[in-house]
Amino acid sequence: MSTTVHVNSLRWFAEQDGGAEFVRSHGDHLADETIVRAQALAYPDAIRVVTTLREAGVGADCWFTLSAPDTAQGLLEPGSGTASLGGLSLSVGGERELISSHAAVTGLTCTGPDDEAIARAAAAMARAFGPQVVWDDGLADVMLVDSDTPIETIRARWQTN
Repeated sequence: MSTTVHVNSLRWFAEQDGGAEFVRSHGDHLADETIVRAQALAYPDAIRVVTTLREAGVGADCWFTLSAPDTAQGLLEPGSGTASLGGLSLSVGGERELISSHAAVTGLTCTGPDDEAIARAAAAMARAFGPQVVWDDGLADVMLVDSDTPIETIRARWQTN
């Protein structure tokens, strides 16, 4: 059975009815000012997300194509020194297979990821785009990751096996 892990912007959770309370219910301290800060941030566009992941040393089997292939295709191909997110989808409104390079991304869905890839991706996304929430389909753990969360903390806590 393959594990599916999500990394979503805290803003996305805060916009959902009861979303902040859901994150708090899993034990991580979530200050009101962190929610306000997250809600003030714009969602990043697809090309920035892909570039951020690549720079974090993360590869993936992308289950999408960006509409401007000359700018980003192949950026996440797994290779030497990269950790794999497995199958990767971007959470965007509308079409999920052919995505505009400038489409706003609310999160990632990773099928069969390495633990190291989740740690790298969540830390990089939080540093670049504000607080992120890591969770799996079984809701066995839900973790708030902020820009100052050490990657070692994410790696130690977030285990998909």
